Amino acid sequence: MTGKHVPTNKHVHFNRFDEVKYFNDRPSPASSISSLPSSTGPITPPDAVQPLPSIGSYTTKNPTLHPLLVVSQPRAVLFDMTQHPSHVTTPYPALSARRGLLTESAVTPPARQMVISCPELPWRITVRATNGAYVTVSDVLGEIYENLRRNIRREEFYALRSREQERVTEAYQRRYRRIRDVKQREIEKQGGSKRIDFLKGAVWFSGMEKTAAEDEWMMFVRA
Repeated sequence: MTGKHVPTNKHVHFNRFDEVKYFNDRPSPASSISSLPSSTGPITPPDAVQPLPSIGSYTTKNPTLHPLLVVSQPRAVLFDMTQHPSHVTTPYPALSARRGLLTESAVTPPARQMVISCPELPWRITVRATNGAYVTVSDVLGEIYENLRRNIRREEFYALRSREQERVTEAYQRRYRRIRDVKQREIEKQGGSKRIDFLKGAVWFSGMEKTAAEDEWMMFVRA
């Protein structure tokens, strides 16, 4: 009697994302940020002089958000979240001139923790005070950057719809291709897709607003 052939090896199909190390379990090359420079440093205004936002433009009931982090026009801080926050600038000379700007409290009254959510992200970002007393502007910008530099997991990617997977993949490809240095571009490519790719190219921080939840703030982004 002839029996059925039983394969001894189970073949698993891997898609093109795996071929370019799309999912990478290695730690992100991003360095740890305990705090950003205490001086104004790179926060310098462009030639165009803009007035400081009025208090009404960044007060969200209670508590009150720091003017660098508010939703305003023009934006109070120019922060490309693919870049280290030491590169941020502001169009407001009144803010740029303030010494120790980044070490100021992110919210009034001061808080030891802030939770940030974003409609485009399935994760929340928890920001804790690195000085042991209160969350600073530096803490917020640094934690956003570091959190979004984390690699996404396979199950997180495949939980998306097909079209959303394509858009995340496109964002990943645009991110590493924009790097001019060939060696650094390859390192970024091999680093795999990261949380920031879930923003699908909307990598500019556009401010935050208070939500109904305690200690939680909604972050807005734009391309």
